[in-house]
Amino acid sequence: MTSYSKAPEVEAIAKDLIPEHHPHLTEATVEYAFVKPTPKHGGHDVWGRARKKGPLDVFLRDEDADEDAFFVIEIAKDGWTGLTPEQKTALVDHELSHLWFEEG
Repeated sequence: MTSYSKAPEVEAIAKDLIPEHHPHLTEATVEYAFVKPTPKHGGHDVWGRARKKGPLDVFLRDEDADEDAFFVIEIAKDGWTGLTPEQKTALVDHELSHLWFEEG
């Protein structure tokens, strides 16, 4: 069974990276979650996943949120615990690089 938990360490790293390396995300809403167990795709572990959330997700979270700029980054908790600080930063940076939207 898949379980999710808040990922404040991931969020803290992202908040440091966004202004310098991903300024297009400064106005976006990004949520961060750990997932257990580690997801698989094609038989391989997926340590991170970045997705744009849909209109229903936006509505359920906050009716005033911009549905074009609402994302979630999921990080595999089991993989995260074995990473060095540099590897954690690289993983978060990589996932942030998948997020893009056209500003209104």
